[in-house]
Amino acid sequence: MARNTGRILIVGAGRQASIAPQFNPIYFDQIVAVNHGWMATPDWTFWVRSRDFTFNGGAAPKLESHQTEVHEYDSYLNMYGGEGECGYSVMLIASYFSLAKFQPKQLFYIGADMDYAPDSGGNTHIYGVGLDIKKSGIPDPDAMAQRYGSDDSEYLIRIYRRFEQIANAAGCECLKLNPS
Repeated sequence: MARNTGRILIVGAGRQASIAPQFNPIYFDQIVAVNHGWMATPDWTFWVRSRDFTFNGGAAPKLESHQTEVHEYDSYLNMYGGEGECGYSVMLIASYFSLAKFQPKQLFYIGADMDYAPDSGGNTHIYGVGLDIKKSGIPDPDAMAQRYGSDDSEYLIRIYRRFEQIANAAGCECLKLNPS
């Protein structure tokens, strides 16, 4: 298991991911792209995608020698209670993967704020309208809450807070990056 004591950047596909190039990749020990987050920066080192991920009509990223696609993440989730306890969000999966694999002091997030309000062009993600919204009419986290939350209006808050508490207990701070 690779271990770092530094900083990991997790890049989602939210519209704010477009500012990822503003942050010097040298500042981070690893950059973990989530789903279409690989499109935000060529500097990613690990790519975590959901099992039902599709490429929005485009091609898969061409892996460079320093890049790894994460195919197996169940063992990382199992370290923290399994998918049912950790949640079914690929952002959470990438977070638990990063925490277990790298044991960082800091996890930084960009493009992961779950703001799905369309911009002036109707885009909800860095690549356009989210596939989840096109397919089911609602963002994946909301669909996940409906499916697994058992009418718990705090389900998403609870599972994300759970991760943050586990990370904090492991000596890792979780931080959201904002544009400069």
